[in-house]
Amino acid sequence: MSIEEILDDAGQRYVKDIQANLASSGTDATGETSRSVGYEVRTEGSKLVLEVYGGRPYFPTVETGSKPSKKKPSPKMIDKIKTWADVRGILASPWAIAKSILKFGSKLWQRGGRRDIYSNVAEKSFYELPRMIAEAQNKKLVDDIR
Repeated sequence: MSIEEILDDAGQRYVKDIQANLASSGTDATGETSRSVGYEVRTEGSKLVLEVYGGRPYFPTVETGSKPSKKKPSPKMIDKIKTWADVRGILASPWAIAKSILKFGSKLWQRGGRRDIYSNVAEKSFYELPRMIAEAQNKKLVDDIR
C-alpha cells in the first residue's frame, strides 16, 4: 500500500470517527456540522499532506464552546439558533438564547469544553499514521529484497 493510499484510508476513517463522535455526543442536531467534515490528501513540494477539516464556520466550538463576547447577536446567529432550537423542540426565544451565549458563553464553554469530538481523533492519528507508514515501507522493502 502506498503512502498516499494509507493517508486516503486514514482520512476516510478519521472523518467517519469525527462524524460518529458528533452524532453520539448530541452536538450535531441539524447534521450540518457532520456534513461539513472532510479531508484532503495533497502534495506540498516533496511531502504528502493529509488535512482533515471541519468546513463550517467556527467548527472548533463543538469542543471549546462559545466564549462570551461584547458583540450583538447577528441575524445569522439568531437564525442558526432558531433552527437548532426547532430541531431540539426548544421553545425559548432564539434572540434570548443568543444574548445569553454572548453574555455568559455557552454552557460547554462555561464547563471548560471537551476533547472527544476531533481532538481525540487528531491525537490518535499522531501515533497511528507514522506506525502505519513505517509498516508499509518495511513490507515494501522486504518485498523488494525477495
